[in-house]
Amino acid sequence: LKDTLLKNQKLLADALEAKNAIQLNQLQNQKDLSDAMQREVALQKNQVLSEKKIQMIFGISSIALLLMGVWTYTLFHKQKTKNNIILKQSSENEMLMKEVHHRVKNNLQIISSLLDMQSMSIKDPTAAEAIKESKNRVQSMALIHQNLYHDGNIRGIKIDDYLKHLAQSLFDSYNIDSNKTILATDIEPLYLDVDTVVPLGIIVNELITNSIKYAFTTAPGGRVSIVLKSQHEQLFFQIKDSGKGFPADWTPDSNRSFGYQLIKAFAKKLKARLNVYNDGGAVIELQINKYKIAEA
Repeated sequence: LKDTLLKNQKLLADALEAKNAIQLNQLQNQKDLSDAMQREVALQKNQVLSEKKIQMIFGISSIALLLMGVWTYTLFHKQKTKNNIILKQSSENEMLMKEVHHRVKNNLQIISSLLDMQSMSIKDPTAAEAIKESKNRVQSMALIHQNLYHDGNIRGIKIDDYLKHLAQSLFDSYNIDSNKTILATDIEPLYLDVDTVVPLGIIVNELITNSIKYAFTTAPGGRVSIVLKSQHEQLFFQIKDSGKGFPADWTPDSNRSFGYQLIKAFAKKLKARLNVYNDGGAVIELQINKYKIAEA
């Protein structure tokens, strides 16, 4: 009986120990589950915080982008308004400049007409010729303003058209027969600034006038050629005729005429080197250093 009781007590103790072990295991599992749940809650909290941060950052970024878009649109609208104002002012200035050139051309034409009328009442041939030459000088300047008005480019002159027109108008002024005296041109189509064209036009007017008046006095006609090209950052200009040429003892410095005084003065203004010689007729060359190319 005693052995049975001891065996039963041992079995009971083992059962209690097993029960305790099971309870301890259950408690450990519950603790692990609780820890896992706490970690899950912590993760969920962190995820919620991260989502809130992302939402806050997205919201701030959206507001910043919206503000930047509004600012950019405002700047664009202001710049567009400024551009429209500038474009309008530029158009108005261009129209004003064209009107100025038109009026200057008209005034010069009036002066030219007055000189022409005055020459008709002068009996002295020398004085009448001087008036006619002055009229041609004024006409050469009026032609510049006429081209500026009609071409639509108020900054520059297409030099080939201008010089051809100027030369032909001088031929017409002196009633030159184009079948007897030929005008030949080799002019590069450059757009030159007005400050360059005005002195160049005066020089061409004087040189062509001299060729017409003096080159072909011993022959019924000949050839007058005009060359203008850009070379090595310079303008090369030449007028040549097939006439009798310069006298052997003639030099530009020895010539005291008003026309050659003008030529030398305007050549100096253009910082041009003047070269005069005979080669089957009179040849006048200018190496022009001071000139401006205008935008076409």
